[in-house]
Amino acid sequence: MRSRHLLSLVATAAAPFRLTEFDKVTINGVEYRPEHMGEFGHTLRRLDHDDVFESFSHEEIHTLHRQSRLKVDRGWFTRTSARLRTSQKVESLPDLPQEVLRTVLWRQAFCDRFLAMVQERKATRSDASMAAAIAAINRNVAADLLRRQGGSGRCGTVLEIPVPPRPSTLRLWLKAYRDTGFDPLALIPGKGGNIRPRKDAESWEFAARHAEEYASSERRTKSALFAQYNAALAIENERRLTEGRLPYQSVSHRTFDKMVDAIDPFHVAVGREGWEKARRMFGAVNGGKFVTRPLERIEMDEMQFDLHVLLIKAGVWSSLSKEQQKAVGKLRPWLSLAIDCATRCILAMRLTMDAPSPSSAIATLEMVVSDKSHLSAAAGAKTRWDMAGTFDEVVMDSGSAFIADLTKGVIAALKARAVYPPAGLPEMRGTVERIFGTLQRQFTRNFTGQTFENVVAKGDYDSEENASIDIEELNRTLILWVLDCYHNTPHAGLAGETPRNAWLRLTKQYGAAPPPNATQRRNIFGIVCERRIQAGGVCVLGIHYQSRELQQLRRTFRNQAVRVRVDRFDLGAISVQAPDGQWLSVKPAVGGLDLAGVTWREWRAATEELRRRHADMAKASASAVNAAILAIRDSSTAAAERAELGKVILRGEDFDAFDRKLGKPFEFVTGGQGIEESDGEDDDIFGWTDGGAALPAGPPMDRTPLPEPAADVDDDACEDWVTEADE
Repeated sequence: MRSRHLLSLVATAAAPFRLTEFDKVTINGVEYRPEHMGEFGHTLRRLDHDDVFESFSHEEIHTLHRQSRLKVDRGWFTRTSARLRTSQKVESLPDLPQEVLRTVLWRQAFCDRFLAMVQERKATRSDASMAAAIAAINRNVAADLLRRQGGSGRCGTVLEIPVPPRPSTLRLWLKAYRDTGFDPLALIPGKGGNIRPRKDAESWEFAARHAEEYASSERRTKSALFAQYNAALAIENERRLTEGRLPYQSVSHRTFDKMVDAIDPFHVAVGREGWEKARRMFGAVNGGKFVTRPLERIEMDEMQFDLHVLLIKAGVWSSLSKEQQKAVGKLRPWLSLAIDCATRCILAMRLTMDAPSPSSAIATLEMVVSDKSHLSAAAGAKTRWDMAGTFDEVVMDSGSAFIADLTKGVIAALKARAVYPPAGLPEMRGTVERIFGTLQRQFTRNFTGQTFENVVAKGDYDSEENASIDIEELNRTLILWVLDCYHNTPHAGLAGETPRNAWLRLTKQYGAAPPPNATQRRNIFGIVCERRIQAGGVCVLGIHYQSRELQQLRRTFRNQAVRVRVDRFDLGAISVQAPDGQWLSVKPAVGGLDLAGVTWREWRAATEELRRRHADMAKASASAVNAAILAIRDSSTAAAERAELGKVILRGEDFDAFDRKLGKPFEFVTGGQGIEESDGEDDDIFGWTDGGAALPAGPPMDRTPLPEPAADVDDDACEDWVTEADE
């Protein structure tokens, strides 16, 4: 199953990370601001010594990232981010309480959909047009809420549908949203660096309506508009006085200009220059945004495949044996896929039998920002799947998995933007639509009876009747085709360049925004469960995690459960949420137990092996546990297990079930020389007490020199929302 266009691949360096002047970079606890990116590396300015500059090669930056010694806070130094930091304690949407999160996403839905309607020339900012748009938006938003609340349930079920905003309220949301670079955190109820305008609402709206006239084909200047506003204000106030009402207050020229500047630039371009010219200025709105660099825009979708039909259309069905045809049957797996628009590289791909859900959407997003080299190794591909990074925006349809609060929260946590094109415009997601078509046409053509052999799993008897499709093997076959065939085949949309070469060329030119480091990834994508903080720390999967900060947190929570996030791919640390929404990183309590990079599946297999070999667990030491993990990792099934090909997505309930099955957690005696069964009591096995005794100091910061990098082979309490408008 090889393409005639398959290229011989040479060792290449990983794509350089793109760091901007607005990012904050932290290396070994030292904070920097990027100054310059060159061919060989980055020059960073230290924040604690403004006159000190340090240089890091691209290879060093990558090594620091792999060692979790590098952290990048995207957009930290933008005005909008600074403004939000002064008013919000949380760093991202998933950290918000569920009720607040739901409100923020509800408001964001109105803002995003209205802005899309303005771009499509279906709405303007006049009161009448906005009222009609709000009514139309509310129908769709309410339908989404009903689906999420189980609106198809039993008769009499009580569902909550918020009252939609008024035009004046939506204007306030839009302004707060736009002024913070479209960060949904600006829409948190009753908070924000925004304050009420000094003018009363009616006076403000009267001025804003005149400011909107800037987006008109008459192309009047700001000064002319301000003069027109003052003339209209005088006439209106004279009328109001004769009616016995208070006159409108006036706004200053400076404030009026700010109102004009706050109007969406695309809306201004459409009004002043016309639709066609606006499209050329801002990209073809209905034909997809023009992109120039990797990860600037990705598209994501899910599709169900009827493998039987695809094999018939590909003309290979007759080449399959009866046994193979029987196995295919009516198999209809779901494929979740994400593709980079600039390079046409597939950044994520999951084929499962499970129907789409927020968990499957989030797992696909996690693949986008993760190095997938272990997947290419598990598939036996010659081309590495090392394409990864943090994207700027992701375009999706309005499927329930994509519009879910959890999915939107993860995208916001990545400082990215979710885009939901209007229904009836598939060309807005043309890249992912085309790749699905390519996959259906070309992938199955590579099948013959022989190549399909491994995809069929046979039973112990009557193999024809008991044959079934091995979904893991089907995943492996699909990955192999994508990496070695599709990525290395000249692409018409790239003027004959292959997706792989386009990625290498453009990342060398522009770089790629770095993926989240280990801690950030765990805080964003980690599986959430709840645990109680005991004297021995927090116990998850039979492992005690402990720190000084955790014990201090215990005094706050007492017997209450805390939220815990666990990275299923790395049990070297967990995250525990503090009362202010921040996440604490906590490592295993016992020294000598090396769980860095150990996956949940490796740990599960190791514990089963240890319990099989040691009836008396006290005879097992930390070194024995480490050896068992290494043995599991070296086994023939380790790569496939780590790849999770076709596996069901894990949830917090799965970890709870594991702990119940385990019975009692592993507890190492002081010194880490052995393991003993816990008696379940909240005893202080570490000698750390609540009685004021000094807790042990944390480990010193690792400042060891960086190793030489290895080359990579071939990634309506709504009135508080107006930004301050000083006169």
